[in-house]
Amino acid sequence: MSKKEKLLLSMLVVGITAGLAAFGVFSAFSSQTSNPGNNFTAGTVNLSDNDGDVAAYNVTAGKPNSTQSECVRVVYTGSLDSDVHLYTPETIGALGPYVNLTITSGTQSTPNPNCSGFTADAGAPVFNGTLSAWRSAHPSARK
Repeated sequence: MSKKEKLLLSMLVVGITAGLAAFGVFSAFSSQTSNPGNNFTAGTVNLSDNDGDVAAYNVTAGKPNSTQSECVRVVYTGSLDSDVHLYTPETIGALGPYVNLTITSGTQSTPNPNCSGFTADAGAPVFNGTLSAWRSAHPSARK
């Protein structure tokens, strides 16, 4: 066998070996399998209230020591844990330092805005201070 034939035969053997190796590598990286038990379902966050989309308070002709109470019933029926936040407008007006605000959590047997049937949770109110203090304490709670 001549030198030229040996070289061609060696190249042929190397080519076949490389082809088989490439096929093996391709097979290893192109395999596919299934797992029918996988499932992903989004949770829900559903809040509703009984405030009729009106402001919690609208005081006209206010005078010292006058009071106004409003009850807003918030109902959560979602499947995920969620927080409820109270928002204030960008400006609260010049009377903010003089308006007292008390926020109390509790339950209400019959949902209505006049607070009849409301029972406060045990413990201190969620907040008790001026409207300005609420705004300062919750700077990110702006609608």
